[in-house]
Amino acid sequence: MKNFLKLLPFVAVLLFWNCEEDLPAGSSDIVTFESGSPTEFVQVSGTRTASVKIYTGNISSSDRSFGISVDESTTLDASAYSVPSSVTVPGGTNEGVLEYQITDSNISLAGGTLVLNISDAGDLGLTTGARSYSSISIDVQYEECPPANTVELNIVFDAYPGETSWDIFLASDLANAIASGDGYGGMASIDEDFCIESDDYVFVIYDAFGDGICCAYGQGSYTLTVDGAVVASGGSFGASESTNFTVQ
Repeated sequence: MKNFLKLLPFVAVLLFWNCEEDLPAGSSDIVTFESGSPTEFVQVSGTRTASVKIYTGNISSSDRSFGISVDESTTLDASAYSVPSSVTVPGGTNEGVLEYQITDSNISLAGGTLVLNISDAGDLGLTTGARSYSSISIDVQYEECPPANTVELNIVFDAYPGETSWDIFLASDLANAIASGDGYGGMASIDEDFCIESDDYVFVIYDAFGDGICCAYGQGSYTLTVDGAVVASGGSFGASESTNFTVQ
């Protein structure tokens, strides 16, 4: 009995040491993205935060970081994405989450792909098996503009279209236009479509000569609609005319 009791502290130390070791799941050193090829949607002029999961073939008691790179087969412009250079798998688990951003910047109407690689497997903590990394291809598409966020502008010019210009501002920031137009010399009319976020805005139309677009030199007019409803219209004004409107 005395000999058995003497062994107990030694056994306890062994058990504690084993719990702190990596727990292999299979015979290979593996770090991989989730399966499949996800599709992410981005709004016009918008930014979206998305994520993919990373899995390892074993569990470690410590956090582990793995290098991430963008593959040269990516078709998106470099300005359209922001990807961290590494991802962390927290200690005590074999799953990590890589968050990245997609921005509407030089994305064609057909969309594009973002291909990510696990470029550096770091220290997986296993001593057997060959290391295996993986890639994932993410399809990026424009999200259809909700009708409530669809803004349409129609302007019929007078005899001097080059005098006309316009801006749309956030009501909270009248120093920076979110959309604008000018340089219409020689044109009879324009139709512009926008997909903008829900917020309060100000539309301003200008005439450089100060006599509006109706009616001394032609029957000019303008109409601004949101979701098909007219929120601003006119033509007879002086140097400018402004209208507040809301996109729900």
